Amino acid sequence: MNNNLLLEKNKVKIPCWKFGTDNEKLIKLVLLGEKRATTSLFSEYENDNEPLPKVGDRSIILHDDNSTACLIETEKVIITEFANVTKEMAFIEGEGDKSLEYYKEEHTRIFKLIDPNFNYKTKIVFEVFKVIE
Repeated sequence: MNNNLLLEKNKVKIPCWKFGTDNEKLIKLVLLGEKRATTSLFSEYENDNEPLPKVGDRSIILHDDNSTACLIETEKVIITEFANVTKEMAFIEGEGDKSLEYYKEEHTRIFKLIDPNFNYKTKIVFEVFKVIE
């Protein structure tokens, strides 16, 4: 999610953010090309009054020390219920063994910390991205 930070790059303000958990580990996966997507709760965008990501959006992923890790561009956005996540989606999320089982177990654990009412019908935002630099 956006940490409400903006960096000015070539006169354009670009949102900056960190992964909610295991930030440095996930950045490493992004930079290796293993992680090409991220998932967040739809309700977080509503609660934080943030716009949903859209194709072509660019953002900067930050290291824990707030230095720039990389610039990414959104290639695809899927808004769906958590139950509808596919094995292909889990694979490009790139975490753990890249299986659907790992994905669902890990994201259920994380999302229940954010929203105790989280369940398989909860709406999620699945964002596919590519590293620009």
